[in-house]
Amino acid sequence: MEVFVINLKRSSNRRQRIQRMMKKLKINFTFFEAFDGHSFSEDELKKHVKPNHGYLREFTPGEVGCFLSHYSVLKKIVDKQIPYALVLEDDVELSPRFPTLLNQVETEIKQGDVICFYVSVPEPCRFYKEDQIDKDYFYIRPFQEELVVGAAAYLVTNDAAQKLVQNIVPMDNVIDDWRAWIRKKFIKDFKIVFPHPVDLSDVYSDINEPFGDLKLRLKKIILHYEVPFLSTYILNRRKRKRFEDRFNKIIINDEKPDKLFL
Repeated sequence: MEVFVINLKRSSNRRQRIQRMMKKLKINFTFFEAFDGHSFSEDELKKHVKPNHGYLREFTPGEVGCFLSHYSVLKKIVDKQIPYALVLEDDVELSPRFPTLLNQVETEIKQGDVICFYVSVPEPCRFYKEDQIDKDYFYIRPFQEELVVGAAAYLVTNDAAQKLVQNIVPMDNVIDDWRAWIRKKFIKDFKIVFPHPVDLSDVYSDINEPFGDLKLRLKKIILHYEVPFLSTYILNRRKRKRFEDRFNKIIINDEKPDKLFL
């Protein structure tokens, strides 16, 4: 299976960390150089964004760079006629069981599928428990049109990549808003592996950093220079939030609803 790891050229620490992890897990992969939205001029940013896009706010440079990075990986999958591929961001932490689980999921994937190994939900969201993958992991699907985000680790087929590449530019949404792509019929089938065999490592991300937000810029400096106590406090808060998302906001139902989102 083709595996692409999206990495910013300037993020050498992330590059080295994920190289060590992938070597330990014996996963062959290819780095894909990410677009650095923070290096774009205002005119360059506007060039990639749909005028009057209708999103709730203006996109941050990090979001534009993230969008272009994932779009370019999807386009490569289409152009190279790759049947399906695993796309990872460079801040993921993979479970030791991930390679075995990935092999199992690979035997079940169908064209048109997108399978996520990690998602986040801003609000409590109900999911329907579907097929068991093995004794510990199973697939879940959202009941309704709930906001499900996260592009840290997903398996995408060529059919799904083609639909996305043909329809999502210029940018009018963040790349990981799966609800939007499902609603627009760009994805035929969407499933999530649960419990997540993927987590996010304790490295700072400035993708969602708003323009001129001094508070988040200060947080970035604290984490970059590993300021004692403060950096630990910030990272622990992030861990707690992920824990809440996973175990408090993702509500699993065994009973199948009359009508699923898909």
